[in-house]
Amino acid sequence: MAFTALGTITSETYLASQIFDDSAYQVMLNEPLVDAAGDMLVPVRNANSPHFRRLGSGTAVKDAPRHPRSARHDALITELLVDLRAAGDKVSFFTNYFDGGVKTEKTLVAFPQGLGRNWFSEASIIFPDRLRIRPDLAGSSNTVFAPNGLQPSVIIEIVDTHLPSKATFERLLDLSKCCHIVFFYILGDGKNNRKQKFGGTEIDEGGSLRIRITHALIGGELVINGVAETFHGVIEQNLKGAMLTRLKSKCGK
Repeated sequence: MAFTALGTITSETYLASQIFDDSAYQVMLNEPLVDAAGDMLVPVRNANSPHFRRLGSGTAVKDAPRHPRSARHDALITELLVDLRAAGDKVSFFTNYFDGGVKTEKTLVAFPQGLGRNWFSEASIIFPDRLRIRPDLAGSSNTVFAPNGLQPSVIIEIVDTHLPSKATFERLLDLSKCCHIVFFYILGDGKNNRKQKFGGTEIDEGGSLRIRITHALIGGELVINGVAETFHGVIEQNLKGAMLTRLKSKCGK
């Protein structure tokens, strides 16, 4: 139940007290109504308690717990968002890959050129149980409705003082199973945020942005330096917690 609603066409805010106003009610019926979380609403002319009813479960959205954010964390999000939007689909993610003790570069994600890509900060993702996460940075293709292997969606979590909360990590892992690639850009002690032990960025003369990543979630697996971690003897119900513990130990956060 809600007592205010936003019109998606006019951006008008409607109050429950207006529902019995015939002229206002007719206007409400002529455009979709949503709440602050974007859930669809319908006006209910209840004589005792006029209100807006959420379509679906009726349960309000709940945000996943979040750790305090540092100024360094927020500054890098702002900087990277500018770079990502300028590069569009000319963005690639790579890692240092060690083959027989020899370090090489391994590309993890790159996109078809000329199709376009949108980049966002704090984009809301709401799950069926009404839990919402807001990744630091995220990108999706301009040309497909849902991500696929050729055009995956990408999520970048900037990690300074803490990794994402357990609830957020578990949802990120779930997303990684359906063509969302999740990268953790780890900030360490280096003063230059763009040249860190576990991450870095570079822009070439053509405007292409390359981002070096060490830790990722791909296809439901924890991937470090391009290799999926193994969890022998861990039962399925404990696997998400084991992955988060392993990630913490590997990146020191």
